[in-house]
Amino acid sequence: MVLVKEIQESMGIVLPQDGHTKPYLILRDRTDRMAYFYQVRDQVSSDREQRDIYHLRKRFAAYGGSPGDVSHETLVRDISRLTFTASGSGGVLVSLQVMSGGRDYTIFTLIRLKALYSLEAI
Repeated sequence: MVLVKEIQESMGIVLPQDGHTKPYLILRDRTDRMAYFYQVRDQVSSDREQRDIYHLRKRFAAYGGSPGDVSHETLVRDISRLTFTASGSGGVLVSLQVMSGGRDYTIFTLIRLKALYSLEAI
């Protein structure tokens, strides 16, 4: 999953703060840019399912670039619930509920930042 790789390869968690849970995540990516992971409501899917359905998007600005140099990328679709909890162990607890075929599936996992983990070994 692209989201897992993005989190593992990041350099640090900016928000949420340790122990806090938010519906978004802000990281310093592997090139030291700020990466924002946020949800956007999918109007078509929400109307069809008669409940709120979201996409997870990633946004980051080009390093040293102007505010217009921004990239957006959709990482996960058909989300009914998603939260990020920063853990003090250099990781993010992800609680993700996605829809497929009219059913909800839940993924609950702790993703550790490889860069921080490798520094601890030194």
